[in-house]
Amino acid sequence: MKSLLHFPHIEDVKGVRGEKAVNIFQDEIREDRGCEEADMPIWSCVCGTMKKLPGREFNDLHKEMAEVGLGHINSLHSPSLLSKVDSSLPLRRSSCIDLSFKRLLHVFINENENKPINSTFRRVYHMTFQTNELDTIWDLVIDNQLNIKQVKQASLYQRFDVCWDKRVPQPFCVCDLSKKAEDII
Repeated sequence: MKSLLHFPHIEDVKGVRGEKAVNIFQDEIREDRGCEEADMPIWSCVCGTMKKLPGREFNDLHKEMAEVGLGHINSLHSPSLLSKVDSSLPLRRSSCIDLSFKRLLHVFINENENKPINSTFRRVYHMTFQTNELDTIWDLVIDNQLNIKQVKQASLYQRFDVCWDKRVPQPFCVCDLSKKAEDII
């Protein structure tokens, strides 16, 4: 797009991201160029082969991945993190509740066989899981080395606005609907 702005004098156009950008009007994109080399986020990469696992193939590794995602979500309202957010506020418990794993709903694996076995682009998991608390549904993108690439609540979270702890990003605060954040001490 940047090249089009300079047309017909596109020979001097430089890439926004240095050498990783390619001018498609002047350069040929190699067929084996992958997302890692193009500096594309792993969760948006369409390289590789996407496979949906049937429920009978879900295993302990997939559950462990969901637990890693839950650990991240729960850490966002941990006392140690909240004290760093705003130390001027009195320390109080969060209205956000800790979530626990209920079940996996979907697991997709994006397998990129031309990447080395230890590359984080080799195998990426896109999964959906449910929690015990209020049956919230979560989407998780995680690589084969358990690095979280993206996590978000798929279930509607506006219902938690009434008790949302403002120190925690709203999409990650699942709270006891019978209490307001100000009531938690």
